[in-house]
Amino acid sequence: MKRGIDVSTYQGEISWANVKADGIDFAMIKATQGRSEANTSLRNFTDSQFMANITGANRWGIRAGVYHYLTAQSVGEAMQEAEYFLSVIEPYKTIIRLWAAVDVESKYLPQNKTLLSQVVHTFCSRVQAAGYDPII
Repeated sequence: MKRGIDVSTYQGEISWANVKADGIDFAMIKATQGRSEANTSLRNFTDSQFMANITGANRWGIRAGVYHYLTAQSVGEAMQEAEYFLSVIEPYKTIIRLWAAVDVESKYLPQNKTLLSQVVHTFCSRVQAAGYDPII
């Protein structure tokens, strides 16, 4: 069995040496988010701890995947969010050894199941086309 963690700005500064010592094998690291739930005018932003987390995990030999917190309300917004996510993670492509995930839980997502499926499919298709293994 492999042990993993999910990290973002909410965990603050992480001691990756301690994470490794605790026997953690992999980390899913938040890279980006579509819109802020606290300030809806803030769109497409990078998690403030992303760079420290992705490089720290790599430095300590912890396999890393990345994720985007989806808030797209349309197929067009899903494509914009995917493009932003890809632009942020591209410099780290060689050290992303796991998935490029989409976190689907925001209150801003479409309530219509058909539209939500189209939004998620659009995002994942774009991520896959860029050479990553998408998961939800």
